[in-house]
Amino acid sequence: MEIKFTAHCVSWYAAAALIHDVRVAACENGLIDANERLIDVVDKSSRHAIVISTSGKLLGCARLTTKGQIDRIVILYHSSHDRIKTALIEILSDYAQITRMEVPIVIDRINGDDDSMKLAA
Repeated sequence: MEIKFTAHCVSWYAAAALIHDVRVAACENGLIDANERLIDVVDKSSRHAIVISTSGKLLGCARLTTKGQIDRIVILYHSSHDRIKTALIEILSDYAQITRMEVPIVIDRINGDDDSMKLAA
């Protein structure tokens, strides 16, 4: 059964607790290392994406830095992993275009993957 969810683009202050919870859960499940779960100075100035199931469960998060880089992409284990990843990337890419942020946007490590992708505007 395919899960229904919504993606939201929010400020750090609007979702700090939710983002922290996802990062901690991902670290506990071995998806990211301990350093990636920590809050850093970039978090407060970045725009964040969160994905929440219609039942209220947080499924993933990512951030768009002021330099136009999407990073800290964390997706908790889920059958809809690819759809969640796409939603996170699309909502942050849309925000970057709306705010006329410089592109291409570099996407770093998704749940510890070392693969990187570049998106064109």
